[in-house]
Amino acid sequence: MIILGIETTSARGSVALVKDGAVIAEYTLAQSLRYSRHIIPAIHKILTDTGYDLTYVDRIAAGIGPGSFTGIRVGMAIVKGLITQSAIKPVGVSSLLNIAFNSSASTATACVYAQNDEFFMQKFVASEAGEYRTQNECSIVSVEKLFKECEGGVLCSPDLERLKVSNEQSEIMKHVYPTGSTAALIAGSLSEEERCSKQFMPLYIRRGEAEFKGPKVFKL
Repeated sequence: MIILGIETTSARGSVALVKDGAVIAEYTLAQSLRYSRHIIPAIHKILTDTGYDLTYVDRIAAGIGPGSFTGIRVGMAIVKGLITQSAIKPVGVSSLLNIAFNSSASTATACVYAQNDEFFMQKFVASEAGEYRTQNECSIVSVEKLFKECEGGVLCSPDLERLKVSNEQSEIMKHVYPTGSTAALIAGSLSEEERCSKQFMPLYIRRGEAEFKGPKVFKL
Protein backbone atom coordinates (compact mmCIF):
# COMPACT_ATOMS: atom_id res chain seq x y z
CA MET A 1 0.00 0.00 0.00
CA ILE A 2 1.30 3.46 -0.94
CA ILE A 3 0.21 6.41 1.20
CA LEU A 4 0.88 10.09 0.63
CA GLY A 5 1.09 11.98 3.92
CA ILE A 6 0.43 15.72 4.21
CA GLU A 7 0.85 17.71 7.42
CA THR A 8 0.10 21.45 7.44
CA THR A 9 -1.34 22.13 10.88
CA SER A 10 1.81 23.63 12.44
CA ALA A 11 4.48 26.14 11.41
CA ARG A 12 6.58 23.34 9.91
CA GLY A 13 4.72 21.39 7.26
CA SER A 14 5.81 18.27 5.43
CA VAL A 15 4.83 15.80 2.73
CA ALA A 16 5.88 12.17 2.72
CA LEU A 17 5.45 8.95 0.80
CA VAL A 18 5.12 5.65 2.66
CA LYS A 19 5.04 2.20 1.07
CA ASP A 20 4.00 -0.87 3.06
CA GLY A 21 4.86 0.75 6.38
CA ALA A 22 8.25 2.14 5.31
CA VAL A 23 8.99 5.81 4.66
CA ILE A 24 10.29 6.22 1.10
CA ALA A 25 10.81 9.99 1.25
CA GLU A 26 9.79 13.06 3.22
CA TYR A 27 10.22 16.75 2.44
CA THR A 28 9.87 19.49 5.03
CA LEU A 29 8.20 22.71 3.89
CA ALA A 30 9.32 26.24 4.70
CA GLN A 31 8.30 27.43 8.16
CA SER A 32 5.38 29.46 6.94
CA LEU A 33 1.62 29.00 7.12
CA ARG A 34 1.24 29.98 3.45
CA TYR A 35 1.26 26.39 2.34
CA SER A 36 -0.72 26.86 -0.86
CA ARG A 37 2.39 28.12 -2.63
CA HIS A 38 4.63 25.32 -1.33
CA ILE A 39 2.67 22.13 -0.89
CA ILE A 40 1.57 21.36 -4.47
CA PRO A 41 5.15 21.67 -5.82
CA ALA A 42 6.37 19.54 -2.89
CA ILE A 43 3.84 16.80 -3.68
CA HIS A 44 4.82 16.88 -7.35
CA LYS A 45 8.51 16.69 -6.44
CA ILE A 46 8.21 13.80 -4.00
CA LEU A 47 6.22 11.75 -6.50
CA THR A 48 8.62 12.56 -9.35
CA ASP A 49 11.74 11.89 -7.29
CA THR A 50 10.45 8.50 -6.14
CA GLY A 51 9.21 7.44 -9.56
CA TYR A 52 5.52 7.43 -8.72
CA ASP A 53 2.44 9.42 -9.63
CA LEU A 54 -1.02 9.69 -8.08
CA THR A 55 -2.25 6.58 -9.89
CA TYR A 56 -0.03 4.52 -7.57
CA VAL A 57 -1.35 6.14 -4.38
CA ASP A 58 -3.93 4.16 -2.37
CA ARG A 59 -4.55 6.64 0.45
CA ILE A 60 -3.79 10.25 1.28
CA ALA A 61 -3.40 11.03 4.97
CA ALA A 62 -3.70 14.59 6.23
CA GLY A 63 -3.66 16.36 9.58
CA ILE A 64 -7.16 17.46 10.57
CA GLY A 65 -6.15 19.55 13.58
CA PRO A 66 -6.28 21.00 16.04
CA GLY A 67 -3.74 23.58 14.95
CA SER A 68 -3.46 26.43 12.49
CA PHE A 69 -6.92 27.28 11.13
CA THR A 70 -5.37 28.31 7.79
CA GLY A 71 -3.05 25.33 7.61
CA ILE A 72 -5.83 22.83 8.26
CA ARG A 73 -8.09 24.29 5.58
CA VAL A 74 -5.33 24.53 2.98
CA GLY A 75 -4.13 20.98 3.56
CA MET A 76 -7.56 19.42 3.46
CA ALA A 77 -8.66 21.44 0.44
CA ILE A 78 -5.60 20.20 -1.44
CA VAL A 79 -6.40 16.59 -0.50
CA LYS A 80 -9.99 17.05 -1.64
CA GLY A 81 -8.70 18.33 -4.98
CA LEU A 82 -6.23 15.46 -5.39
CA ILE A 83 -8.82 12.73 -4.80
CA THR A 84 -11.42 14.19 -7.16
CA GLN A 85 -12.35 11.66 -9.85
CA SER A 86 -10.03 9.02 -8.40
CA ALA A 87 -10.26 5.96 -6.17
CA ILE A 88 -7.80 7.36 -3.62
CA LYS A 89 -9.08 7.15 -0.04
CA PRO A 90 -8.57 10.18 2.26
CA VAL A 91 -7.71 9.58 5.92
CA GLY A 92 -7.82 12.29 8.58
CA VAL A 93 -5.20 12.06 11.34
CA SER A 94 -5.29 13.96 14.62
CA SER A 95 -2.39 16.39 14.88
CA LEU A 96 -2.11 15.63 18.60
CA LEU A 97 -1.91 11.87 17.98
CA ASN A 98 0.77 12.60 15.36
CA ILE A 99 2.78 14.58 17.93
CA ALA A 100 2.41 11.81 20.53
CA PHE A 101 3.77 9.21 18.10
CA ASN A 102 6.73 11.43 17.23
CA SER A 103 7.56 11.94 20.90
CA SER A 104 8.34 8.23 21.45
CA ALA A 105 7.31 8.77 25.09
CA SER A 106 5.49 6.06 27.02
CA THR A 107 3.07 8.71 28.31
CA ALA A 108 2.73 11.82 26.17
CA THR A 109 0.68 14.95 26.71
CA ALA A 110 0.53 16.48 23.24
CA CYS A 111 -0.40 20.14 22.89
CA VAL A 112 -0.49 23.00 20.40
CA TYR A 113 -1.00 26.70 20.98
CA ALA A 114 -4.63 27.84 20.94
CA GLN A 115 -4.11 31.62 21.33
CA ASN A 116 -4.71 33.72 24.45
CA ASP A 117 -2.12 31.78 26.51
CA GLU A 118 -4.09 28.55 26.19
CA PHE A 119 -3.34 25.21 24.56
CA PHE A 120 -5.17 22.40 22.80
CA MET A 121 -4.23 19.32 24.82
CA GLN A 122 -4.72 15.56 24.77
CA LYS A 123 -2.97 12.81 26.75
CA PHE A 124 -1.82 9.51 25.22
CA VAL A 125 -0.29 6.30 26.58
CA ALA A 126 1.76 3.91 24.44
CA SER A 127 1.02 0.19 24.42
CA GLU A 128 3.72 -2.49 24.28
CA ALA A 129 3.07 -2.66 20.54
CA GLY A 130 3.86 1.04 20.20
CA GLU A 131 0.27 2.12 19.60
CA TYR A 132 -0.92 5.30 21.31
CA ARG A 133 -4.31 5.39 23.01
CA THR A 134 -5.94 8.58 24.19
CA GLN A 135 -6.62 9.13 27.88
CA ASN A 136 -9.05 12.03 27.42
CA GLU A 137 -10.82 14.15 24.83
CA CYS A 138 -9.03 17.08 23.21
CA SER A 139 -9.60 20.17 25.32
CA ILE A 140 -8.45 23.77 25.68
CA VAL A 141 -6.53 24.39 28.90
CA SER A 142 -4.43 27.02 30.65
CA VAL A 143 -0.67 26.62 31.03
CA GLU A 144 -1.13 25.75 34.71
CA LYS A 145 -3.59 22.96 33.95
CA LEU A 146 -1.42 21.77 31.08
CA PHE A 147 1.47 20.99 33.42
CA LYS A 148 -0.86 19.41 35.94
CA GLU A 149 -2.30 17.09 33.29
CA CYS A 150 1.13 15.95 32.09
CA GLU A 151 2.34 14.75 35.51
CA GLY A 152 4.09 11.41 35.15
CA GLY A 153 4.73 11.86 31.44
CA VAL A 154 6.29 14.09 28.80
CA LEU A 155 4.85 17.35 27.50
CA CYS A 156 5.40 17.45 23.74
CA SER A 157 4.55 20.30 21.39
CA PRO A 158 5.76 22.32 18.39
CA ASP A 159 4.95 25.47 20.38
CA LEU A 160 7.10 25.17 23.50
CA GLU A 161 8.46 28.69 22.99
CA ARG A 162 5.00 29.91 24.02
CA LEU A 163 5.56 28.53 27.51
CA LYS A 164 7.40 30.40 30.25
CA VAL A 165 8.58 27.61 32.50
CA SER A 166 10.98 26.79 35.30
CA ASN A 167 14.07 24.61 34.82
CA GLU A 168 12.29 21.79 36.63
CA GLN A 169 9.34 21.99 34.24
CA SER A 170 11.59 22.15 31.17
CA GLU A 171 13.02 18.71 32.01
CA ILE A 172 9.73 17.04 31.10
CA MET A 173 9.26 18.92 27.82
CA LYS A 174 10.07 17.77 24.30
CA HIS A 175 9.94 19.90 21.13
CA VAL A 176 7.97 17.80 18.64
CA TYR A 177 6.27 18.62 15.33
CA PRO A 178 3.56 16.58 13.59
CA THR A 179 4.87 15.16 10.31
CA GLY A 180 3.54 13.89 7.02
CA SER A 181 5.37 10.57 7.40
CA THR A 182 3.75 9.87 10.77
CA ALA A 183 0.32 10.81 9.40
CA ALA A 184 0.85 8.27 6.61
CA LEU A 185 2.12 5.58 8.99
CA ILE A 186 -0.88 6.05 11.29
CA ALA A 187 -3.25 5.89 8.30
CA GLY A 188 -1.55 2.71 7.13
CA SER A 189 -2.04 1.05 10.50
CA LEU A 190 -5.83 1.45 10.32
CA SER A 191 -8.00 -1.40 9.18
CA GLU A 192 -10.51 -0.75 6.42
CA GLU A 193 -13.27 -0.74 9.03
CA GLU A 194 -11.42 1.81 11.19
CA ARG A 195 -10.68 4.00 8.20
CA CYS A 196 -14.28 3.99 7.00
CA SER A 197 -15.53 4.87 10.48
CA LYS A 198 -13.50 8.10 10.49
CA GLN A 199 -14.97 11.08 8.66
CA PHE A 200 -12.51 13.16 6.67
CA MET A 201 -13.38 16.53 8.14
CA PRO A 202 -11.31 19.26 9.80
CA LEU A 203 -11.56 19.70 13.54
CA TYR A 204 -11.89 23.31 14.66
CA ILE A 205 -12.07 24.03 18.37
CA ARG A 206 -12.55 27.57 19.64
CA ARG A 207 -12.72 28.73 23.23
CA GLY A 208 -16.30 30.02 23.21
CA GLU A 209 -17.72 26.98 21.44
CA ALA A 210 -15.62 24.57 23.50
CA GLU A 211 -16.98 26.01 26.74
CA PHE A 212 -20.65 26.10 25.87
CA LYS A 213 -21.22 23.63 23.06
CA GLY A 214 -18.23 21.30 23.04
CA PRO A 215 -15.93 20.68 20.05
CA LYS A 216 -17.47 21.59 16.72
CA VAL A 217 -16.68 19.96 13.38
CA PHE A 218 -17.23 21.70 10.06
CA LYS A 219 -17.44 20.16 6.62
CA LEU A 220 -15.39 21.65 3.81
